[in-house]
Amino acid sequence: MGLTSTSRKGKKAWRKNIDATEIETFHEEETHQQRRGPAVESIGDADLFFVDKEADVQGAQVISQGQRKRHRKELPLLRSQIILQQAHVAKPVLQQNPVRKVQNITGKERAKLSVKRAPKFSSIPELDLWGSDEMIPSTSEPVHTSDLQQKHIAPHKKENGICQQRLPKPLRSKVLPTKVKAVEVDMAGCSYNPDHEEHQDALAVLVASEMKRVLQRELAPVAPPKLIEGGAGEEDHLDEIEHLQVEAEPDDVDENEIPLDTSLAVTEQLGAGNKKLTKDRNREKRRQEQEKEFKKKSLLKRQRKALEQLSSIEREVEEELSLQGLKRARRQVVKEEKAASLPPRLGRHKFEPASLQVATSDELGGSLRRVVACPMIALDRYKSLQHRGLIEPRKPVVARVGRRVAYEKGLRTEKALAGQAEINEMKKARQALKRQAQKANKKSRTAENNKFELQEVPAV
Repeated sequence: MGLTSTSRKGKKAWRKNIDATEIETFHEEETHQQRRGPAVESIGDADLFFVDKEADVQGAQVISQGQRKRHRKELPLLRSQIILQQAHVAKPVLQQNPVRKVQNITGKERAKLSVKRAPKFSSIPELDLWGSDEMIPSTSEPVHTSDLQQKHIAPHKKENGICQQRLPKPLRSKVLPTKVKAVEVDMAGCSYNPDHEEHQDALAVLVASEMKRVLQRELAPVAPPKLIEGGAGEEDHLDEIEHLQVEAEPDDVDENEIPLDTSLAVTEQLGAGNKKLTKDRNREKRRQEQEKEFKKKSLLKRQRKALEQLSSIEREVEEELSLQGLKRARRQVVKEEKAASLPPRLGRHKFEPASLQVATSDELGGSLRRVVACPMIALDRYKSLQHRGLIEPRKPVVARVGRRVAYEKGLRTEKALAGQAEINEMKKARQALKRQAQKANKKSRTAENNKFELQEVPAV
């Protein structure tokens, strides 16, 4: 038989009735002691007092960080502060290397080699506004300055009571001097009572200049028309373009030249049947090596010949240099002749001389009273200034007119209707021809059928 189970009710009641007063009192005393702390009499001096050094270290760190931030935020020094700082700094002494004298040269040769530079400053006496004219020191070479130069005068220096003033460079570009006279005398044939031959020479010069202008005008490129009629002249323009497009055959045409297609076909036929063998490749290699050796030998031979002909080459070089010198001198002479007759190019347009004022044979009267008035003084002076290169030759600017296409109202519809009517007429003509062909074909067929039937009928 098994043991009888005891009741749990009594055990629970026993657990509830446990006494815990001692434990609670002990915990209360412990907490009270911890809150109150130990007694002062029982603790030594070393435990009661101590030196706190951590606060000083942390404060020093905070101060150093603030100084760094403040140093970063500092503004740069002013220019005046920099100048004051640099004023008390000693300047370094520069030691220049001694100039070496050239040996074995006499005093005369040294004087020739020394280059005398022009003075950069012009000596202008200092002007006293309140002094008299007698007190102004006179200079041997007076310096003249324009108003524009006086505005841009550089700062001057004073030496021995004289103002050393530096003159600026001229703002105007350097112009080559011309040998053209201010007043040019016309040809003798332009006189009121010239000789017959001189008059004919002057007329010939005038006619030649006019013919030159006409030829230049004819040879000049033709500008496109300003007005274009809509739809008119297009076919004529296309015909002209087609007429001008001529396929020119090349000059260097070889009569024995084989076409590329046929040569390719032949090579394909040969290559398809016969392939290169090793002996063929070896033969080609040997041939290439022989060609390289031959080229090297020929190059050495040419170099040897050139070395042998060195004296002749030097002679040729000297001749070429002399020819170049002659050409240079000739060009200089031509340039001087042009400068004597033509002005320098100052702008976009070239100088165009005025036409000669020659009297015709009818106007020649032999007396000054019968000479026709010629009010060309202003134009003559203007052309003279241009010819001497004092002013730039110019032309009147003409306002450009844009290209404008003029359209006629209803022209396209009329052309379209005319084209459609032409197409309709062509269709009608084609249909009529088709009907005629069908009728002719029908007649020929009926005639053939009748002939065949007559042949099949047996004879009685």
